[in-house]
Amino acid sequence: MPSANMMKTGGRNSRITRATVALGLSLSMTALAFAGSGTVISAPAFNNIQVFVTTGADFPYTFAFSAYNLTGSLVGSYQSPYPAAAFELPSGDYLITVGANYQNFGCRLCLSGGASPPSGGNGTVTEPSYPIYYQPKAEYGYQLVHVAGPATININTQNISAIPTTSVTVKVHFVNGTAAANASVSASIVGEWYYWWGSGTKTSMWGQTDQNGVAILTIPVAPAVVTAWDWVKVPVPSNASTVSTDVGGQTVNVTVYWQPTYIGLTASGMILPPQDSLNLTLHYEEISNWVFPAGVEYSQAQGKDSANATLSDQPTGVPSGASPGSGQSGNSQGYYTPSQIPAIQAGGELQSVGQQGPLGGVLLWAMVGGTVVAVTGAAIALSLARRRRANGSSAPAG
Repeated sequence: MPSANMMKTGGRNSRITRATVALGLSLSMTALAFAGSGTVISAPAFNNIQVFVTTGADFPYTFAFSAYNLTGSLVGSYQSPYPAAAFELPSGDYLITVGANYQNFGCRLCLSGGASPPSGGNGTVTEPSYPIYYQPKAEYGYQLVHVAGPATININTQNISAIPTTSVTVKVHFVNGTAAANASVSASIVGEWYYWWGSGTKTSMWGQTDQNGVAILTIPVAPAVVTAWDWVKVPVPSNASTVSTDVGGQTVNVTVYWQPTYIGLTASGMILPPQDSLNLTLHYEEISNWVFPAGVEYSQAQGKDSANATLSDQPTGVPSGASPGSGQSGNSQGYYTPSQIPAIQAGGELQSVGQQGPLGGVLLWAMVGGTVVAVTGAAIALSLARRRRANGSSAPAG
């Protein structure tokens, strides 16, 4: 018959066991509640986004990757001879672009008519040779993504001459609503090689507005920055005038000659397919936002209301946000990846990648749940072991 001491010990161990089990169940329920509410543990600060490219042709391309957030800030860029890149990005919305370019700069010895280079008795070339420059091979692709966790993105690129084009109507006006006639308008594809769209292209990446302030461009169906600018002549007296001034105590009549003065105005915006129109309002910009040809004189306006305005003696400055070569013939090498572009208004074009639960995915809560179960199991096992030891020590001698 069990002793009173054994009954007390057994009752106490039973209460400990029940308390341990209750504590374990409570911890498990608390972990599940946290997983459902999403209010305690936040998602990882950065997500590893791997980008892989499939090109339409097999050339030894050089690849240029860029990632922009929707405020227009360049948050990552990378160039590589390989069709792959990786970014560490916080959760959010991004524009990912890929440009692929291959430039063959010509053969070593080439003759007109495709003839073989003749040689003399000693094997030397007897006719002059010249290099032949081939058209570059360029491909482009992009993707608008909503990043919610680590993910892999696959982007298919195609030759730039095969990308469909679309007509875009750009309306440019001044702050007072007046149409800006004869304003320059330029479009640049984000992340693409400057102004190379193949021979015989039907694209029209640059133009001027008509009397109604309207310009129509034909651009590839891709994310594009459209920039408009105008140099407005400041109305100043064009005739010579005489000013009396004191020079060292002597009065001198000085003839003042006025020279033409222009003030620069610019505006820019984003075009995302299938968008086909854009309204731009011109504002003055500070000197750092302009690029001037050599020999042009320019300065910053004075006064608190126009301190950021830029003045020039010639209407030839180009906004720094526009591609090199804007309004000029010829092509420029390099990729259009400015550090800042206009804000991106993305809608249904966004593709969700790395979708996770409210607290960063199933894996995180599987780890939490597993930890809780392990702790609960260990506590119960420890309680049972203590109970067995207590029962063994209290058993009567045979």
